[in-house]
Amino acid sequence: MPAGYCLTTLLLSKCIRPENHRMNRRYLLTGLGASLLPDLDLIYFYLIDHRQHPHHTYISHIPFYWILGALCVVLCCALRRHRCIMWSTIIIISNVLLHLMLDSLASKVLWFYPISDSGVGLFHVPSQHEWWVWNYLFHWTFGFEILIVVAAGCLLYYKRNQEASCRTQKEKHYAGNRFNCGG
Repeated sequence: MPAGYCLTTLLLSKCIRPENHRMNRRYLLTGLGASLLPDLDLIYFYLIDHRQHPHHTYISHIPFYWILGALCVVLCCALRRHRCIMWSTIIIISNVLLHLMLDSLASKVLWFYPISDSGVGLFHVPSQHEWWVWNYLFHWTFGFEILIVVAAGCLLYYKRNQEASCRTQKEKHYAGNRFNCGG
């Protein structure tokens, strides 16, 4: 989710630039939610599959299906000029693909599916601890997670200060012109 915040904030500031604050907030919430979408398969993984198969082999962790679905939606929206839905889809696919890229750091993702069934991962996290979570927490790649959280915190802090500064400037401007009747 912190990576989703960083990416969506970047997209909003450089590409989309919504006209009002409400749309900005909706797009941000869409990006935050989308950054979690691939891991919804954990419900199936724990409750139904009982951890029989790696959850990164489920359909929600296969980039091919996300890209195909997003292309269809974006093309339809572009043809029908539904900018809001198109930008929402771009935000969703960007966050999902970022999630899958980050998953590829320490585990395998099926990036070349349907051409190949072999997963691609940059680093291997050895199974050294009884509870699987400890394997990831104590592996050096967890440092990337910490960096992402720190970056998101810094970005949030910067944005809050920037918004507070803008509000203060507007308040000073209106306070100075309160008794000016324009005459």
